[in-house]
Amino acid sequence: MNHSTLNSPQHPERQNRRYWRIIKILGHTCARILLSINRPASDFVRVLNEGMIDLLTKNNPRMTIAELSLRTGIDRRQVSTYLKKREVAAWKKSPINSAVLAEISRCINRHYPDGRLPISGTKPSFESICAQTVPGRYHSRAVLKELVRMGNVAEKDGYLTIVESTCTPRPDDLNFLEMNVWALEQLGRTIEFNRLAPEAQRNFQRSVFSTQIPPWQVEQLHPTLRSMLQKHYQEVMELLQSKEDPNVPVGFYPPYGASFFELGRSETAPYNPDQVLQEISASSGGTDES
Repeated sequence: MNHSTLNSPQHPERQNRRYWRIIKILGHTCARILLSINRPASDFVRVLNEGMIDLLTKNNPRMTIAELSLRTGIDRRQVSTYLKKREVAAWKKSPINSAVLAEISRCINRHYPDGRLPISGTKPSFESICAQTVPGRYHSRAVLKELVRMGNVAEKDGYLTIVESTCTPRPDDLNFLEMNVWALEQLGRTIEFNRLAPEAQRNFQRSVFSTQIPPWQVEQLHPTLRSMLQKHYQEVMELLQSKEDPNVPVGFYPPYGASFFELGRSETAPYNPDQVLQEISASSGGTDES
């Protein structure tokens, strides 16, 4: 293989690798947000599918079901069902935890006045509920571990009790999710606008970062950079407030403004400066492929 050709930025294979790297970053970003509030991937997949169909039909209402399916990769039957304003059967199913938890609550109310459900043995038990609700899909122990982790049930002496009877996000989780999703939405809109608009009309979109600052130096820089961003944030907020129309309610016009993000500082593991320097030394002394 001609390595010089492969290393060209325009080479199809390199372009394909770059595309999947970008998509993976996007997917991991969404995954972090969903996992942080204990929500299943099915929630995101459902609205992602619906969103793609909505955007395409908004731009071209005459697109056929076959065209929508080819464009989005969504099954034709799911496209057809959604277009008829009905939810797809596969999308309509409750998350597994919710289904099991609802059955636990029903069995305790009907069979166990003391509020304790046996995990195994006497029926109905937690194991029999799992066998009925999610037969062959998940081991009952794995489901129990997840319900305990979520704070829905407590386990003691071979029994479980309900602590929280729903799997709905808490208000704090919803606030966190709303803020992050709003920021992602505005970022996406800015990127889309800048891609299509003439250069002179584009919104300001810049990121400044370095990949040569040692992590222990980052912690020293953090207070200074945070103070700088806070100062500019205050200046921008005062400028925007000076132009607001007091005669219209909040939310009357589309949002306009700026976002301030301090990049990095996302690693939780402690850094070892000596180890990093050793890795740098080892990498600089690597073999040179010709």
